[in-house]
Amino acid sequence: MEEITYLILTVAVELPVALVLLRQEDWRRVTLVVVGVNMVSHPIVWQMIFVLHANWFLSEACVAAFEGIVLGLMFRDRRALAFATGVVMNVVTAAIGYLVS
Repeated sequence: MEEITYLILTVAVELPVALVLLRQEDWRRVTLVVVGVNMVSHPIVWQMIFVLHANWFLSEACVAAFEGIVLGLMFRDRRALAFATGVVMNVVTAAIGYLVS
């Protein structure tokens, strides 16, 4: 599969997780933030893993932290929940990716 396919699958997994965990927030804003953060982080982690051959676990941990920080900044009223949401969505995606690969 191509990188864009993996990006679409990543958003398809992470967005529902974020919508459930951040259900008190406006769903349109959650959608924009999750899609936006993945548009930034996905190409970077793709390069780290497939071009630079970086450690998969370390790469995923960096992405989880990055996305958690961005969500925390975007949803300041619920900063801790938003940070945890960023981490959880990436743990779910990484677990699924690990299990199917």
